[in-house]
Amino acid sequence: GRFQNQECLDLKKTLVALEESSGSGRVRLADFYGSALNAGQWQFSESVEYLRQLGALDESDSSNLRVMIPNYLNAPSNCIASSAYYGVCCIDECEEILGHVEKKVRGPTAHPTEIANIIVNLPSASVAAGRKLSATLMQRLTELGDHHGNRIPIHGRLFAQWMHLAYPRECPFPHVSGTIQPKTAKEMKAAGQAIKAQKKVMQQY
Repeated sequence: GRFQNQECLDLKKTLVALEESSGSGRVRLADFYGSALNAGQWQFSESVEYLRQLGALDESDSSNLRVMIPNYLNAPSNCIASSAYYGVCCIDECEEILGHVEKKVRGPTAHPTEIANIIVNLPSASVAAGRKLSATLMQRLTELGDHHGNRIPIHGRLFAQWMHLAYPRECPFPHVSGTIQPKTAKEMKAAGQAIKAQKKVMQQY
């Protein structure tokens, strides 16, 4: 909800300040836990297992686990005032960005060049309009086009992955369906699963 979104924006600002490298959209687990242990950011204390279930953990490098900022912010663990019927959660900033893409494209698919031209001029909370897309982004977009006969489905998982690369602080990494089971803290407690990491475990990172 919008009234709660200021809290989400403050949370995001704190996470961005901890980013592994500027614009990466990722926070090293050591820094995530470090802020809980040393800077009073008590909310950054979810257990590794819970972060994994939420889909907020990047385990591509097992020696350097990282928390993905948009996946963490959009997780049910950050929803408040939830009843049996609704939950008040952080606004998904990527939905608005994708909405602009949909308006411009006016169809389910688009040519890679058309997408590139739209994204270059589409700002987000942390990306300015008029940027130059990196060689990596352009290469991935070309590969996507090759994979789909030059008509990229804008609601597919592969395009969502590309959007995560283009807007790493706003667009969550899309996991393969069924690989994560996001639950609220209440649901985790009901299942007898640990939500918070123990202090000694946090110190190991």
